[in-house]
Amino acid sequence: MASLGLGLLSGCHSAPTTNPNTESNNSWPFGRKLKAAFSNCGLGSTWCASGKETGELWGKWFGVDVTWFDGGLNIDVQRKAIEDMATGSWDFVAIQTLGIDTLVDPISRIIAKKIPVVQMDTLISRNDIGAVSFLEPDNTYMGEVVADALCQSIGGEGNIIQTQGALGHTGVQRRAQGFRKGLERYPTSS
Repeated sequence: MASLGLGLLSGCHSAPTTNPNTESNNSWPFGRKLKAAFSNCGLGSTWCASGKETGELWGKWFGVDVTWFDGGLNIDVQRKAIEDMATGSWDFVAIQTLGIDTLVDPISRIIAKKIPVVQMDTLISRNDIGAVSFLEPDNTYMGEVVADALCQSIGGEGNIIQTQGALGHTGVQRRAQGFRKGLERYPTSS
């Protein structure tokens, strides 16, 4: 997801042909390296850790200095990280919250500073707080595909236990909905 946030800002510009590690590079899309802050649910998750690695690589390619604020797989830890982020000056930020409506205050302060905020994979708030974009995979479809693959692998018979994940994460909610929808194609017998 992090790469989508960087790709959004890079537009159709190609990567620079000169050394991407230099501070002054006239071939950067904005004439200088951008400064971005990112946060996701927590780097203890392989999905989130891979997103960080990808975001940093894309940042290197497109002239974006990425500073990462680890959510620690804990709402209180992520809130502290976003509070710290809100004190900085950024060209843009991209955030995957661990739970909807848990970070509205510090993110609203970032938006009030006219810093564009991109929501990744889960909504920041049930209300429109002024984020510029929302990037997510088709979480419902992903849940359906997993349910279908599991049911096919057991021949449509047997027991399946679903572990949903963080209940306040809208991406997790949609994957769970898709999973249940996928299971409906395999009715149980009584």
